[in-house]
Amino acid sequence: MNYTEYRTEIKDVAEGIIEECLNHGQELSSMIHETIDGHQWIIYTRYHDEILRYSENAEAYEDIFTDEQIGERVAEGGLAAAIAEKAFYAMDQDVRDAISELSFEDFECTEEEFNAVMEN
Repeated sequence: MNYTEYRTEIKDVAEGIIEECLNHGQELSSMIHETIDGHQWIIYTRYHDEILRYSENAEAYEDIFTDEQIGERVAEGGLAAAIAEKAFYAMDQDVRDAISELSFEDFECTEEEFNAVMEN
């Protein structure tokens, strides 16, 4: 994986999430979480270092957990578990950022339909 491949995948995932929400009425935040959680780059630990290398949000994990909570997670699950969570939240935030850059014009829908998904 390189930076361009990472950014392309993030954009593709973001578009896929919006399409799923438009077509099936899924709730946006839940779809983001489910999609990232099931993405091969999160499932397979070999991608975690690369996610953190190319992510524009590699420190998103620190915005969610306190230093004490991070320490507890490392103590409970080891460094690999903490890195996995860090990669998850970095990719999650990258996808959220990519979604915020999308417009209804990127999809076959009305502006109202798109806005309903974005507000959901």
